[in-house]
Amino acid sequence: MAGVKQHIDLRFLILALIYIVSLGCLGFYPEQSNFRIISTCFTLSFGVYAYWIFFAKNVNLKWLIGIAVMVRFMLLFAFPNLSDDIYRFIWDGRMLHTGYNPYLHLPSDIVGQHPALSQDLYDKLNSPDYYTIYTPINQLINWIATAITTSDYYWEAVIYKGFLFAAELLTMIFLVRICRIWGLPAYRSILYLLNPLVIIEIMANAHFEGVMVMFICLSLYYLSRSKLTSASLSLSGSIGAKILPLMFTPAWLNYYYHNKNWKKYLFVLSIGCIIFLCTVVYSILFLDSELSQSLGLYINKFEFNGGIYYLLRWIGYQIYGFNLIHIIGPLLTGATLISILYLSFKTKIRHPGQLSKVMFFSWLIFLLLSRTLHPWYLIPLIFLGSIQNQRYYFYALWSYLITWTYKNYSYTPYYENIAIVSVEYTFVFTLIYYEVFHKDNAKRVSLK
Repeated sequence: MAGVKQHIDLRFLILALIYIVSLGCLGFYPEQSNFRIISTCFTLSFGVYAYWIFFAKNVNLKWLIGIAVMVRFMLLFAFPNLSDDIYRFIWDGRMLHTGYNPYLHLPSDIVGQHPALSQDLYDKLNSPDYYTIYTPINQLINWIATAITTSDYYWEAVIYKGFLFAAELLTMIFLVRICRIWGLPAYRSILYLLNPLVIIEIMANAHFEGVMVMFICLSLYYLSRSKLTSASLSLSGSIGAKILPLMFTPAWLNYYYHNKNWKKYLFVLSIGCIIFLCTVVYSILFLDSELSQSLGLYINKFEFNGGIYYLLRWIGYQIYGFNLIHIIGPLLTGATLISILYLSFKTKIRHPGQLSKVMFFSWLIFLLLSRTLHPWYLIPLIFLGSIQNQRYYFYALWSYLITWTYKNYSYTPYYENIAIVSVEYTFVFTLIYYEVFHKDNAKRVSLK
């Protein structure tokens, strides 16, 4: 038996080393155009991740959580190299310090008007002709992170990511607690905690989904402990971090209704809307509507990795010979809204676990019908999937397949490889059908 134990420990150490080195390489080394390195590192880290998912019971959970913490801390000091969104965060923060409102001024209008708003920083922005679309909570962190400006933007990025690291630590703690309260195996938490896409997109590329997920996690935890005010405030925080969690409010209304706490829903909705609107009301009062213009341009113009949308777009090209985004876009938005409302109100939601399931499928509907689907959009789905009482793994596979969209950035000039998108969605839809709709695969785990 001693020999077996030694063999398992050695294997764990080798796998842990491969995992840590792969994610470290992704965080510190490649640019967006270095797809061979990106694909190799993601493949290696996801290979280890898959092994741990299916054989986690052979490994001490504390060791796995320790690795999750260690890798996140390591990547805290990596400057984002696979995403240039960090420069917009820094720009918005510097705007606030210099007296400009990010919701009212285009970067192209004020570049060079203050030393902090330099031409060098402006040249690094990916959308300088768009007004910011980032929420007030995000802007607050942008402001804190840029209290001291640096010429290379490094420490501003580290301070910004320090908030993401703290958010991830809270998510780790309360995710494990949720699993235990709901009677789920605690090992299911590693579906989120060790997912390479989650770690890279939050701690390496500095995407704010980490804060949003933290608030969602807290809301479900407090709901499980019948602390309804704390749960409502936490859900409102997620809306303040990213407006998209508003899609969950119908399901929360359903939950409160069936538990005779409908007043809490009004509290959730009102606080969430106040958090989001408080810093843009100035724009509305002056009839500028810059934020709405940016959101409209984003909704009606941007296209990336949209599976169902691309299929409908192709059909439109075959029939009419041009892109029908002005028709398909609103139709998909309407279909998303109707589907989420139907799902939210059709289900009798009495338990927080049932609520999380509706939230999970609501986010899935949103992703499948989106015209723009960046890799980090999957992060909330991965979190919600890790606490389901059915053994779904399609989102874990999807989180690997979507990393192949980084291939697009290796082309000069840039273009989107539709073949990669086709393979991605073929596998995803096949596994969704097998795991969700195939009756013979209705495997459940305990849910108290």
